[in-house]
Amino acid sequence: VYNYIVSPFLNKILDLGLIPKWIAPNLLTVLSLIFNIIGFLFVIIEAGNDYSCKFSRLTTLVITITHYLYIFFDNLDGKQARKTGTCSSFGMLLDHGCDVFTNICVFFNVAHLCRLGNESIFVEFLIITLYLGFYTTIYEEYVLGEMHLGIINGPDEGNFLIATGSLVSFILGNDFWKIRIKYLI
Repeated sequence: VYNYIVSPFLNKILDLGLIPKWIAPNLLTVLSLIFNIIGFLFVIIEAGNDYSCKFSRLTTLVITITHYLYIFFDNLDGKQARKTGTCSSFGMLLDHGCDVFTNICVFFNVAHLCRLGNESIFVEFLIITLYLGFYTTIYEEYVLGEMHLGIINGPDEGNFLIATGSLVSFILGNDFWKIRIKYLI
């Protein structure tokens, strides 16, 4: 997704000058976090801490839009920094710090969207997979000195999977995730 869709799209946006050079990359980073916080607040206001609650279509739409915007701005900040020659250690720390808070928002949003339930092992599984993926990616960057994202990479593909799952929830309703599939033996 990143190599063939997101990166070329963002490069085109920067090449066309749709994002002015005077906009600081760190502002784009903070905007990415703000979008996820907006989605998170809609979830908290509507469902609180009840992971079995059914969402309104408005909340589901807000989660979908804000997560796609998060992906857009989270990937745009580094490209803007490289294009303007303003890469910094603080920018990288801010980006990864915002990603930690974003993971918290994403955890709550996905657990609520999928209606995992309050007594479900899937809630713990979701926490472990989100943070394990985040930790291993950051650790790899720390050890290698740069982030190598292959043709398929966890951060972008995972985020697109989550955003697209939110879109499915908007279209089909989040009851969709509670459908039991019968297997033919």
